Amino acid sequence: MALSMLLASASAQTQTREFDVASIKLNSSGAPMWNMDFGHGKVTATNVPLKSLITGAYDVRSFQLAGAPSWIGSVSYDITARSENDASDRETGEMLQRLLESRFALKVRREKRQHAIYALVELKGGNKMKPSAAAEHGSGNISSNGNSITGTGVEVPYLASILSEVLEYPVTDQTGLKGRFDFNIRWELPAQNNSDTVDRTAPVFTALEEQLGLKLKAGRGPMDMLVIEHLDRPSEN
Repeated sequence: MALSMLLASASAQTQTREFDVASIKLNSSGAPMWNMDFGHGKVTATNVPLKSLITGAYDVRSFQLAGAPSWIGSVSYDITARSENDASDRETGEMLQRLLESRFALKVRREKRQHAIYALVELKGGNKMKPSAAAEHGSGNISSNGNSITGTGVEVPYLASILSEVLEYPVTDQTGLKGRFDFNIRWELPAQNNSDTVDRTAPVFTALEEQLGLKLKAGRGPMDMLVIEHLDRPSEN
């Protein structure tokens, strides 16, 4: 009996753990770059859009958010928060969740919804990527700067993950390709005018086929979503 009460008490403490010190300030610099260091019971964010704070805290991607107000991606904040004790990434994320719930009156729920998805497949002629001479161990290196993706020693599922971020749609690896690859894919960005009518993702599809011998097939499937039920702009402190 005593043991069960002790375990329940420990569980309650874990569930209610919060940052010991936390500060949130609106960033009105208008700078295009932002940065967030996250982990070990600490969060330091500079000029980070609220949308990115939420996706980081709840470990979801932007396309998994639903019900978000229109301003969520255009308002940025500086956050300094820390716990006196070390914490795992999961625990740090949970503390950031509680901070957002407290300061932004954020209320969310999780549910599955049918969503557009893409499957990354290999063209009949085979892929054009170069098998990598990089070490078999490690995560390889991959970078994207808006109109290109460069990878060294990268497994294809990781490429699919980066494509998810570029397209803001889930991309799953269905190529069946094993091993690590080196590649460089580049596409031209459409002109800034006619932004409401130009499909800015179309060049990515073309570049994948022509430069890497890979194709994105559209489909639909169930996906875990984070639904925002309520969100306020916080007061600074």
